[in-house]
Amino acid sequence: MPGCYISSIYQLISYSVILAETCAVDAVRGTAPPKAIRRPALGSMVSEMDIRAKVQPMWESDDPTVDYALARLAVLRDFRQGRLSRLQVCDAQPELIRAASHLGRPKEEPCPICESESLVSVMYAFGPKLPAHGRCLEGPADLSKLTTSAYANKVYEVEVCLACRWNHLERMSVLGAGDAATA
Repeated sequence: MPGCYISSIYQLISYSVILAETCAVDAVRGTAPPKAIRRPALGSMVSEMDIRAKVQPMWESDDPTVDYALARLAVLRDFRQGRLSRLQVCDAQPELIRAASHLGRPKEEPCPICESESLVSVMYAFGPKLPAHGRCLEGPADLSKLTTSAYANKVYEVEVCLACRWNHLERMSVLGAGDAATA
């Protein structure tokens, strides 16, 4: 019956929306959702929580920054629980590895996957007067140029492990005097 198929899809979508709303409210409160919500009966079609980034609206802050620390914790949790394989989390592109090895700034924390190497931080900038593929920032001088720019530029900071190829977006910021919506 076609009606049964449509109603089951509707139930799945409704359950996904309720689950995402409940988890988002619990994430703001700092409480864990009940077991029934943590382990949905629908199997792998519904994930626990799709809202993984701590987002502050850009119009409420002088420093429009999105921090992806919660997303990082979720990926590491899924990896440690066996939901993600090492190949899925250690997938840095060769160009990112090359940029990290030559232009990256060392961080003090060890890699969360291999725990043998320390992480390296790499920054990329995208904006109206920058190349279409973006530009890897070489140091504080490049960052200060973007801060004083007449255009809004998006700067992405990525952490990379040179040994196991772990990479994760740490934060995204908008720098410059231009309109953030056009960056």
